[in-house]
Amino acid sequence: MDTGTTEKSTGTVGIPYGARCMALRVPGNAMEPVGFQNRTSPGRFTGRNAAATTFTGMGLKRILTAIRLTQLNRLTCLKMISSQRHWNSCWIWLWAIAVATPWPTHAALASPPHDDYVLERTVGYQPDMPPRNVLWRAPEPRWTNLIVYSAQIPEFNPDLMRRVAAHFGVKGEIERFDEPLVGAFGYWIRERNWTNRCVTRDVAFIVTTGAFRYGTSDSGNRYDPKTKTHPNYAVPNKTEALERALQLLPLLKVTTNDLQLRADGTLLVGYDENVISYNDRQTRERKRVVIQRGVTFYQRMPAGSALSTVGDGGKLRFSFVSGGEVSGIEWFFRKLTPAGQAKPKSSKQIVKDIKAGRCWTWHQHVPESLTVTNCELAYPQGNSMTHQDYVWPFYMVTGIGPDQRRVTLFVAPNGEHVDLGDVMRPNRAIGKPVLATLVLCSVAMALLLLYNARRVGRVLDSYRGVPVYDNGLLFFWSYGRHYAPDGYYYGQKWQCV
Repeated sequence: MDTGTTEKSTGTVGIPYGARCMALRVPGNAMEPVGFQNRTSPGRFTGRNAAATTFTGMGLKRILTAIRLTQLNRLTCLKMISSQRHWNSCWIWLWAIAVATPWPTHAALASPPHDDYVLERTVGYQPDMPPRNVLWRAPEPRWTNLIVYSAQIPEFNPDLMRRVAAHFGVKGEIERFDEPLVGAFGYWIRERNWTNRCVTRDVAFIVTTGAFRYGTSDSGNRYDPKTKTHPNYAVPNKTEALERALQLLPLLKVTTNDLQLRADGTLLVGYDENVISYNDRQTRERKRVVIQRGVTFYQRMPAGSALSTVGDGGKLRFSFVSGGEVSGIEWFFRKLTPAGQAKPKSSKQIVKDIKAGRCWTWHQHVPESLTVTNCELAYPQGNSMTHQDYVWPFYMVTGIGPDQRRVTLFVAPNGEHVDLGDVMRPNRAIGKPVLATLVLCSVAMALLLLYNARRVGRVLDSYRGVPVYDNGLLFFWSYGRHYAPDGYYYGQKWQCV
C-alpha cells in the first residue's frame, strides 16, 4: 500500500470515485483494518466522533480513503451511502452477461403468438360463446406440415414509378409527401391540372406500408351539368376488363405465376363495379348503369390454400371507366419467405379447439350447434396498414347452424416447431453473423469470469499485519462470509462492514 500524509479530523469526510474503502476493528484502543472495498460512488461520513485517515499517494495499488470511528460496538464501520451510479454499474454487468448468452432462436414460431393486434386484423375475434356441439361433415384435413412465412413489405422502386408514369403520361418528378394524420410518408409523381384543382393524377408509393398506386380523379361519372343528361357509358364488361388487366401485368413486372389460381388451374379473379341510377329525360325511365368496373387479382399462396384477405392485403386491382381508360391501380403484395413449419391438426383436434374457444371469426355471434361442411388451409393477410411480420397458416372452417346461417372460423395449427432444412438457408445466412457474435461474446465472458475468479481473495497488501484482499473485477459480488480467527464476523467477503 502506498504511504502518504496522515491527518485526523472531525466532521465530514468525502470518498472519491474509483477508490477502495477499508473497515477497522478496534481491539481496545488500537485500530485494526479488516478489509478494503472499491468505492464507485460518492459518500459522506458525518458525526462528531468521525475521524478520517487519508492517504494522498496515487500509485497503482489500492488507496485507503476514509474510515470512521464509532462507539456502538468493537467494530469500526465504514459507512457508505450508495448512489444510483453504483447500482447502474451492477446492472451493466448483468445486461452484458444476458446479451452475451447464446439463447436458442428459431426463424419463426410454429403457431401464431397471442397478439391481439395482428389476430384482430387478419382472422377476427375469439367468440364469447363458442359452439358446444360441433358435428364434422367435411373431408379430413391434409396431414402435411404447414409452412410459416416471414413477411416484408415491398421496397421503394423509383424505376417502377417512372415506368408507370411514362405509360400513362403523368408528368413530373419524384417528390416526397407526408400524411401526418396517419403517420405515413412516401413518394409520388403528381401531375396537377392548373385549370381544375379537382382533376389530378399521380403515381405513388407509401414507404411506411409498401402500397403502390396509380390514382386519378376520374370516378367514371360523365354527367353534363349544362344539358343535365348522361351520355351512353361504354365501360368494359368483365371479359374485356380482364383482358385489359392482363395486358397491364408486364408494366408492373407481374406474371400469372404470381397470382392465385382456382382448384381447376384458372386464375382467381374478383370483380366489382360502381353503379349509378338516374331518370332519363327522353325515355322517362329509371336507368341503372355501370360507370366503373374493377378487376382484382390475388397473391398466390402455396399448396392451393384458400383465399383470406382483409382490405388491400395480397391484392392487385385495376379499375376501368368508360372507353376502357384505366382510372386506378392498387397493388400490395407482401414479400413472403419460408421461415418455419407447423404440425397439422386432425378433425378431432380442430373440433376440440372450436369447443374450447381457441378459434377466431368475423361473425358477431356463433351458433351453439355447428355442422362443419368444409375445411381449407388459408393464409390470412391484413391490409397494408397492418404490421404483419409473419403470415401464418390457419384452418378455415365453414359450418352451418340450425338456422342455416353460414359461419367461418379460423383455427391455428399445432405449436410444435419443425425446421425447414434447405429452405431455411436464407435465414441461416442472416443468422450466422449474429450467432458468431454471440459465441465470441460468450467466450469473452467466460474468460472474464475465469480471470475474475483467479483474482478474488488474492492478498494485495497488509496493514499492521492484517491482509488486504482483492475483490476482483466484479467487485459488487459477495464471495462468502469473513470471520476472524477468534470467530468474530466481519461481514461479506470482501466488502466494507
